[in-house]
Amino acid sequence: MPLRYVWQSILLSAVLPRRESLLMPKMKTNRSAAKRFRITGTGKVMRGKAFRKHKLEHKSSVRTRRLDHDGILAPGDAAQVKKMLGL
Repeated sequence: MPLRYVWQSILLSAVLPRRESLLMPKMKTNRSAAKRFRITGTGKVMRGKAFRKHKLEHKSSVRTRRLDHDGILAPGDAAQVKKMLGL
């Protein structure tokens, strides 16, 4: 290949952007939010309740059973979490 064509290809590749650079960057999921929340089939955001991780021997059985169920996030907070999850 003649040197002239090699230089043309080098110059063109430096001037013209690649196809990948013309696309918008991918959204990244916030990994901490992905571990803490999940989305139901109807679009609600579920969260785990606090005070259920340790020192359970000091809490009554009624209290630990009540804390065992997941809670539904408030609508305003749900919008923020959905944005963090890329939805």
